[in-house]
Amino acid sequence: MKAPHTDRRTFCRACYSGHLHEMLDLGSQPPSNAFLRTQEAPEKYYPLRAVVCGTCFLMQLDYDVSARDIFDDYVYFSSGSKQWLDHTRRYCDMIYKRLELGPTSNVIEIGSNDGSLLENLKGRCHVLGIDPSSTVAAVAIARGVPTMIEHLTEMTTADNYADLVIANNVLAHIPDLAGAVKAIARLLKPTGTATIEFPHVVELLDSNQFDTIYHEHYSYLSLTALEPLLNRCKLHVYDVERLPTHGGSLRLYVSKQPRPASKAVFTLHAEESWLTRLDNYKAFAFRAKHVKEKFNRFLHDHAQVYAYGAAAKGNTFLNYCGATSDSIRMVGDVTSAKQGKFLPGSRIPVVSEEVLLMQRPPYTLILPWNWRDEIVRKLAPQVKHWGGKLVVAVPELTLI
Repeated sequence: MKAPHTDRRTFCRACYSGHLHEMLDLGSQPPSNAFLRTQEAPEKYYPLRAVVCGTCFLMQLDYDVSARDIFDDYVYFSSGSKQWLDHTRRYCDMIYKRLELGPTSNVIEIGSNDGSLLENLKGRCHVLGIDPSSTVAAVAIARGVPTMIEHLTEMTTADNYADLVIANNVLAHIPDLAGAVKAIARLLKPTGTATIEFPHVVELLDSNQFDTIYHEHYSYLSLTALEPLLNRCKLHVYDVERLPTHGGSLRLYVSKQPRPASKAVFTLHAEESWLTRLDNYKAFAFRAKHVKEKFNRFLHDHAQVYAYGAAAKGNTFLNYCGATSDSIRMVGDVTSAKQGKFLPGSRIPVVSEEVLLMQRPPYTLILPWNWRDEIVRKLAPQVKHWGGKLVVAVPELTLI
C-alpha cells in the first residue's frame, strides 16, 4: 500500500530554513522495524529520501512517518547485544564519577528503551526513563526501572529537575528535533549536564553507511548542525568524545551554564568544515548506488544466500537492493520478538540463530555490520565446519 507523497517536508527541522537539497533517494519503503506477522500481510510504504539543509547543513529525511506508527509497537531491544550492554555499563560508571553523582541526584534517560542503561544507575541515583513505546517500556518497568510511556515533547515532568539528562542515540528518532532540544533544556537543572550520543554523519558519509538511513532516523547529526540549535535553546557544548559505536559516534557534553569549551570541540569543528559543501553529499549518493549494483551481482551469482541480524539498517539495505525471500532464504536473529515474523518489504522469514545454522548456509550476510566483530567471533567457528563464508556488503562487499 503506497502512502500519498503530498507530505514532503519543505523546511529544515532544526533551523526552519526552506533551503533543502535532495541528496539520496532510496525509493519507497516500509518502516524498517515494521515486521510482518505473516508473509502476505499488507504494509505501508513511504518515501525514503535524504536531503541536506543549505543553511545549517543538517542531513534529514524530507518525509515524516508518524512517530506513533514507528514506536508504539517497537521491536528493538537495547539489551540484545552484549557489546552494547558493555558500552552502556562503561558509560554509566564514567558519568557517575565525572559528574560526581550520588543518592540525591536525578537522572533522566530519553528513549530509555528496555531500561538496560538505567539499570546500571538504579540504586545509585534517582532514575527515570522516558520512552514512547509500551512494548519496550514494559520490559523496563518489569526490571524495576521507573519509565514514563510518553513522547518527549508531550511529557509533563517538572522543569529544572535533572542533574543528568541522557539523550544517547535518540535525537535522530524524534521528528521535532527543535522541540526535543527545548525539552532537554527544560528538564535540565541550571547546574546539570546532558550527554547526547549519535552516529556521526561524517562517518556515514565517509564510510558509505547509507543503510543507516531509515524512517525512524529523521536526522543525521553533526556538531556543525546541532550546536546552533543547542545555543538557541540556551545550551552550550563544553566537551565531545568520539565513540566506536554504530560505525562511529559522537558524545556531546552540554550544559545550561556556559563553560570553557575543550580542545576537542575546536578540533571537531575544524574537521567538520567540509560538511558545509553540498557537492560532498551528492558524491555519497553515487557510492551508494555502486554498492547496490555490486551486491545485486553477488545475489545473481550465488543461489544459496542467508542473512544474520534482522536489524533496521539491514531492511533499508535489502529494500534498496530489491532483495526478497527468493534471493535470501531466511535471516537468523537472537531477538525472540522478531522470530517467526517477516522482514518488512523483502518479506524474508526471521528465525532463531539455531534454526539458521541448522541450514548450514554456504553464504551468510551480516546485516548489522556495526556488530561485525562480535558476530564473526560467534559464527565463524561454526560455519567453517561446512565451508561456509560470512559476507558483509556495507561499506564494501567483503567475504570473510
